[in-house]
Amino acid sequence: MKQSTSKGHFYTSLVFRLLVSVLVILLVIFSVGHIIQVELAKKNLYQQRDIQIQTQREKLAQEIQIREKERLRELTEQLHILVQSVKGPLLNNISRIQETSPYIEQEVVKRFQTCFQKNTSQTSFECLKMYSNHFTINAVRIVNHLMIQTSIQLLLARGDILAVEILDWEDKIFAGFTLNHQGEISTIKQKFVRGQYLESISQKVLDDDYLGKVIFYYDNHTLDKIRERAEQEILAFSNYTEQQVNTEIQRITQSRIIEASIFFLVSLLAISFIVLVTIIRPLLLLKRQAEALAQGYFPQKNPTILARHDELGDLAKAFQIMSDSIRQYYYQLQQTNAHLEFKVQERTRELAQKNQELEQLSITDKLTQIYNRVKLEEFFQEQISHSYQTAKPFALMICDLDFFKSINDTYGHQAGDKILIESAHILKNNLRETDLLGRWGGEEFLILCPATDTSHALTLAQGLCQALARHSFTDLKQRVTVSIGVSLFQSQDTQESMLERADQALYRAKAEGRNRVCIAH
Repeated sequence: MKQSTSKGHFYTSLVFRLLVSVLVILLVIFSVGHIIQVELAKKNLYQQRDIQIQTQREKLAQEIQIREKERLRELTEQLHILVQSVKGPLLNNISRIQETSPYIEQEVVKRFQTCFQKNTSQTSFECLKMYSNHFTINAVRIVNHLMIQTSIQLLLARGDILAVEILDWEDKIFAGFTLNHQGEISTIKQKFVRGQYLESISQKVLDDDYLGKVIFYYDNHTLDKIRERAEQEILAFSNYTEQQVNTEIQRITQSRIIEASIFFLVSLLAISFIVLVTIIRPLLLLKRQAEALAQGYFPQKNPTILARHDELGDLAKAFQIMSDSIRQYYYQLQQTNAHLEFKVQERTRELAQKNQELEQLSITDKLTQIYNRVKLEEFFQEQISHSYQTAKPFALMICDLDFFKSINDTYGHQAGDKILIESAHILKNNLRETDLLGRWGGEEFLILCPATDTSHALTLAQGLCQALARHSFTDLKQRVTVSIGVSLFQSQDTQESMLERADQALYRAKAEGRNRVCIAH
């Protein structure tokens, strides 16, 4: 049964791998197919665009050619009209077109009056005949001049003709007109110099013989505008076709994406189902076992996963080996922890005892086993602060053993140490529980008496003197007495001021005979 189960899992894993491989191959085929399709679409669209652009160019070129022919035909017609207009002046060999005189009427009248003044009628007739011919010729000249000027004004008004030249039979300038910068017609005395971008058209004036030539100078500004507009239209058409190409490529890409999305969605559902059955469920089971192991519970073996011959089966076997090892280590660790916990508790008690001893040593005088000076100063400062806050009195006593130096020199330092020890014991036994006793230095002891006024302090100090004087010290034939100086807390006191007053009171007790109590004022 187990062998068939393992084979089933092996085949399932193999199918999963094959399915993933097929999906990868299909993905590659899809990607390559998409690239090929896009490139073919680009090529086809660009070919169509080039054909359309070429067609548009040919169409615009034909339009420009037609416009050029129409323009040339119009210029030829205008040139022919002007040639017919100048044939008469050239035939009469007029060198300049004369301007009309503002006094022509007066001149005619004057000359005719001269003819009437002749002696005979025959003479008057000949005179009138001569002047009539003369004025007729001038009239013809004026009419020809007006016809030419009117024709040239119409030509120059077109805008594209810049200059008109009329040459005589010797190809010399007969008449010339151009537009100045103000747009007015002006005459030219020399041949017109053609610019770089100007064109010209000419026609000979013939009347059996060569009479001259008429030349038009014009620019291609209008045609240039047409060409520029054509280029702009071609550019706009190119941009439009480029947008069409991009739109078509986007459409192809979107359709391929939709197809790929549907394909991958179906494939993803199939893979998800296989992954759920073959991978996720076993992984979730291993996860729950790992969580149970992390919480201190040892899960049961799962033969289904352990029987698999794939990566998950190897993982389950490794996890089971780890679980068994942790179980063994856990039991060993429990035993070790119990032993270590006992050792730690024992060591903790020892450390607490040592710390207590060290703390006691830090505040206790080593010889007398009462408070040392450091602790006394701490208590002293606390008591002063407390009295400042509560305004309650307290007393300070400095006790000094009488003639201690002489006793120490006579009986030795060991005897002196015994006296200090017994004296501290006596003083401590005769104090209240609230009083604090400590060794201040040498044979001096300091006592702090909270909530103690002058009368109580005096009574307490005298009792200490009497108790010490009654005591019989070991191996000592003489009595030991003590002198005590007392100072009471005042509102402006400090530690130094109270000690100073207590010292002064102690010196006074020494001076008055020792074994007594003096209170500082």
